[in-house]
Amino acid sequence: MTEKEENSFVMDILKKAFPDRKEEQIAPIGLLYVGMRWGRDWRYADVPDDEHGAPLNGCSSQEEYAQYLDWLAEYLTTLEATPNEEQQGLCTYIEKMIPEDAIQMVAMNAALYDGEMEFLEMWLEDGYSCEVCFENMKENAGEEGGALNEESFRDMYAKVQSEVEEKEEYAANVRHSDVSYRVPLSVILKKVDSQEKALALVRRYFDIYNEYAQK
Repeated sequence: MTEKEENSFVMDILKKAFPDRKEEQIAPIGLLYVGMRWGRDWRYADVPDDEHGAPLNGCSSQEEYAQYLDWLAEYLTTLEATPNEEQQGLCTYIEKMIPEDAIQMVAMNAALYDGEMEFLEMWLEDGYSCEVCFENMKENAGEEGGALNEESFRDMYAKVQSEVEEKEEYAANVRHSDVSYRVPLSVILKKVDSQEKALALVRRYFDIYNEYAQK
């Protein structure tokens, strides 16, 4: 199948999955299916305090999860932030999408990117060089390892290395899966006109993220 045929096949599927949408509204989701990913931005890592006054860096109960969702919905609708260079294109795309579709796209991208970069991120945190990481990646890829391009991998290594350093600076202890995509999430939530709708969207984000993270 040629690239053109693959793109056409993906769009046909998306048109059936998202009826009554304009092509420009669903085309960005198609980019995910053909391998496009947008990286992370850790600059906006605020969290609420738990009942003991400590930062709620992760949720260990349904009560804490509900508290976090309520706080996040309000936080994102009032966040004044500009996207970093990596997420500028993502924000441009979601401006044209309806909120429910845009949330799905951001959640899918976040889960897929986190999963695909998990090993590389761990190796970087352990101090492995680019050369060692490249060999590890080829070994993990098995028969497909021979197709990896070393120059492209160096670019990816540098990008993820920068993300790891930024996470350490701004969000070292935070475990919420929304944090590195808060700017595009904020763009989406500012489209709705009530806190109830904003809360529904953040809940949808985590539902979809968890679904794709488990695949």
